[in-house]
This record gives sequence, structure tokens and C-alpha cells, in this order.
Amino acid sequence: MIKSGGWGGGYWNCSRYWKTGKTQCKPDSILRVTLENHVIDYISSLASNPEILAKLKVAENNKQQAQLEKEYVSVSDLLNELPARYKKARQAYEAGIDNIDEYAQVKDEIRSEEDYLRKRQGEIKKMLAEIKKDKKIKKSLFDLLSNFSEKFKKKPLRIQKILLREIVEKIVVRNKKVEIIFKGNLFNTSEYERTMEIAAAGGHNLLMKGPPGAGKTLLARTMVSILPQLTFDEILETTKIYSIAGTLGDNAIVTTRPFRSPHHSTSLIGLIGGGSKPQPGEVTLAHRGVLFLDEFPEFPRQLVESLRQPLEDHTITISRAQKKVSYPANVTLVAAQNPCPCGFYGERTRQCRCSPSQLIRYQRRLSGPILDRIDLHISVPAIPVEKLAGNNTTAESSQLVRARVEGARKRQTERFAGTRLTTNADMTSRDVEHYSVLSETCRTLLRQAVATMQLSGRSYYRIIKVAQTIADLAGKTAIEPQHIAEALQYRPKLDLNL
Repeated sequence: MIKSGGWGGGYWNCSRYWKTGKTQCKPDSILRVTLENHVIDYISSLASNPEILAKLKVAENNKQQAQLEKEYVSVSDLLNELPARYKKARQAYEAGIDNIDEYAQVKDEIRSEEDYLRKRQGEIKKMLAEIKKDKKIKKSLFDLLSNFSEKFKKKPLRIQKILLREIVEKIVVRNKKVEIIFKGNLFNTSEYERTMEIAAAGGHNLLMKGPPGAGKTLLARTMVSILPQLTFDEILETTKIYSIAGTLGDNAIVTTRPFRSPHHSTSLIGLIGGGSKPQPGEVTLAHRGVLFLDEFPEFPRQLVESLRQPLEDHTITISRAQKKVSYPANVTLVAAQNPCPCGFYGERTRQCRCSPSQLIRYQRRLSGPILDRIDLHISVPAIPVEKLAGNNTTAESSQLVRARVEGARKRQTERFAGTRLTTNADMTSRDVEHYSVLSETCRTLLRQAVATMQLSGRSYYRIIKVAQTIADLAGKTAIEPQHIAEALQYRPKLDLNL
């Protein structure tokens, strides 16, 4: 491990990603141990902090648990009283004390009360389960952190790694943020939610086109909430990058997937990385996460074209006179743009003020090779007023969407076991031929699409990768024609009006 000195105060770790001119890289096993030393220092600081240890005590949980258990007993007693009340009302009706309307009213009141009590009983059960789970995690973390240094150093290296993994995973659980509601149904259609789900499940790049205020930025920011949690290896890898950049701050472990959103006025070095002492740029800082480029055509042409290599190879190589550095850049690109300079081309409610020449110049700002590297293209129209004013009670939580995404990622992990691949988007053309077997019907459909839609060879393989992700989300082992048909819908449409 080489201390970076003036390079941001982080740790410069050699590996197959980080290569310096004269320093020989260490094997991955040694690299992991050196990085774990950095994580161990952080955990040791937690273990020596009395405030942290105090927060892990379960006294507050015990108090909440006692209150909920007391309420649960009261609710159960009220439920047990309802049959007697119903019987009493029945007897009053049969004795002629109450008429049929009064009897019906009493029955409705008892039923409503029973529904409310049973619902509250279920809520209390759920809260008690969460408290017990939180207590278990707190107690386990407290036991692990108490006298951490002494207990840890006495263990063999193999046991140390297991303990370290356990502690980091528990810290991830404790730091888990409140879920964001995934607003796909805000638009009264599942098309946008579906596209975001496919992008998250397969690591596919996404371009959204729509007028101002259509919700493109909202959709992009919900992307992180539906991505799977970082694995232990990804936590180490991401922490390594932020350590090199000197941007860790007080958080010595990066436990959430990065979301980077640079402004379109950023410089080439700021986006790609570089400088006299090469530092990671925004693309590398978004590694294993989301790189969101809003107002995509407004970025300078040089910046946009510089994304070609990282989007294809998932690495960035920066060459200087004294050294050559390679940084990882396996990102999910999410870009957003307006359809024209004024933003209202093709809208029914607003008239576009742009001339045909302005439209052509604006759309030519993004070159064909860049658009070809983006797997999913969708149009996001303006939200109707009635949808904004209505109640959106059917929106799915990001937790439900993430569960489906994690299921698809699990199938990909099993498929690519023993390889460098992690998602379908990582596959090369050779990998596609090996892992994604197509039936003759699917191949015929693809051949027709290539001829009709004028698709390139790169687009051909990207369609298959998207179709493979759709099949994974559906729980299918093989790609079917409907998966190919859906993947074709996400290719960019030719604008015949220009």
C-alpha cells in the first residue's frame, strides 16, 4: 500500500485497475489485506467511541417493545370482547328491544371496529418483529466491537476476514436509509418504471428524452433506490476509489451505491480524471453506481465523445509523460435531454419555437456512436394536470422493485460464476454468443429488425443483452421472442419529420 501523500490524503492501492509506471502491482489477495487494514482502523475507531457503543445498547428498544406488547394485549382483549357484544346485540333484536335498522347499525360498527383492531394487531406484530431484528443486530455489533482490537488480533487471518465481512455487512444494515417511493405509476403507466427496472437489473445505459418538468430527474434519482446493495467485494472496491480521490471524509467505508451528477459545465479532467498527478474523475467515482448526465446535449462534444471507451471497456486509461494509470469505470449511465432547444418539440399542449435547422443542430450534438452505446431509449411526455392532482396510491415502493432486480442479478451471478462478468451489460459479443442462446424464431426476428431499423453490429448484441435481462426478470432460462420484441422497443426511433 503506497500512501498517496499530496494526492488527496487517501491510499494508493496497486491492482490490475490501478497501475503505476515503476511500482509493481501486488496480487489481489495482498491488496485486499492492505485495504482491510484501512477498514480495520475505521472499525477500531468505532469500537473506541463510547457514543457509538451507547447507541448500540438496546434499552430504548426494550422500552418500545414493552409499550407495543402492552398495546398488543389491549387490542387482543378488545377483539375477544367483540363476540359477546355481537351476541348481546342479537339477543336485543330477537327480544324486540332493537329494530332491524338498529341491529344492522350495531353490526356494522362491530365489524368496522374488528377490521381496525385486526389491522392494528398486524401492524404491532410487524413493528415488534423489526424491533427484535434491530436488537439482534445491535447486540451482535456491540459484542463484535467490544474489545475489538484485542479479540481481532488474536484470531487467525482466515477468521479475521470472516469477522471483518460480518461487521461491514452489519454496518451496512444499520446505515440503511429510508426507502424512496418509486414514482413509476405517477405517469399512469408502468412503461417508465419497467425501463428503470431493466436498466437496474442488467446494468444497462439509459437515455430519457422529454420536455422540461416531465420527471426525468426524478426517475434518475430513484435509480439508486432500486439497485441491489453493494456486496462485500464491491464495498472494498468502491472504498478504494474514494480513498484514492481523498473524498471519504468521516465515512471510511462506502456502503451505498454512488450516484454522481456532474454539471454540463464540468471540465474533461473533472469528468474523466487526470491532471499532472492523475486523479479519478466523476466516471470513476460513479463506479458500481449511477452516472447521471442531465441536459446531455449541453455537455461539450469533447466530453461526450470521451465517454466512448469507458462505456465500452468499463475502464479509463490516463497516460502522462511519467506514468500511466488505469481506473475502473463500470457505471450505469443515465442521461436526460430535451427534444429540442426550447424543450417542447412534439408536445400537444405547447408549441415548439425552434426552426428546423435548430432542431437538426441540436439532435446532431449527440453522435451516432454514443447513442449506439446506450441500450435503452425512452420518451417521457409531460405529466397531465389530472395526474398531478390525483392520488397516486398504486405506486410501488422501491423495496418491491429492488426485490425483483436482486432476483435477476442473482441469476446473472449464477450464470457468470467464475468469470469477470457481473451483469448482462458487461458481456462482450463473444460472451453473448456463449451465454445467450437464441432460438431460430428469435434470430429471424432479429434479422428482420436489423434490416428494417438499420441497426449496427453493436446494436445487435446490445438488443440481445437487454433481452437476456428481460428474460432474467421474468425468471426464464432462455430468451423468448417476446423478450426480443420488448428489447427492440427501447432502440432509438428514427425521426422522419427532419
